[in-house]
Amino acid sequence: MRRIFHCFSSSIFRTESPTLLGIGWGIVATWWVGTFFGVLLILAARAGNRVPLRASELLPSIARLLAVMTVVALLSGITGYVLARQGILDTDWLTFTDSPAKRYRFMANWWAHTASYAAAFVGGIVVWTAGRPQNAVSPPRAAIHCSSGQP
Repeated sequence: MRRIFHCFSSSIFRTESPTLLGIGWGIVATWWVGTFFGVLLILAARAGNRVPLRASELLPSIARLLAVMTVVALLSGITGYVLARQGILDTDWLTFTDSPAKRYRFMANWWAHTASYAAAFVGGIVVWTAGRPQNAVSPPRAAIHCSSGQP
């Protein structure tokens, strides 16, 4: 598995460290999701006639979403591994290795990865739509009156 991972990463990252490769590919593979939902959060926080939200007011919702994503990814990865190991999930189609243990770990990774994206997508929509108080409307602008009697 490591050999396959290195084949695809040698042109982008000049390291053999699995940790650095994981961090690097995590950023390369997911930046677009963060950008997409970041723009939506900016619009939700600033657009319209509601009181604008500061970034610090969005952080608790984002932190909760990241915690939920972590738990969902962990549980899904464990589930994928157990199901593959018990033979419920077929791993014979994974032709990159003959080792069943490596295929089980691949399934764990795949399930965790997919579940994390799903949780981010659903949770991002929830944070975007429900994270804003619907009744917080900016007060209307007061008319400016001249005291000199001129309009």
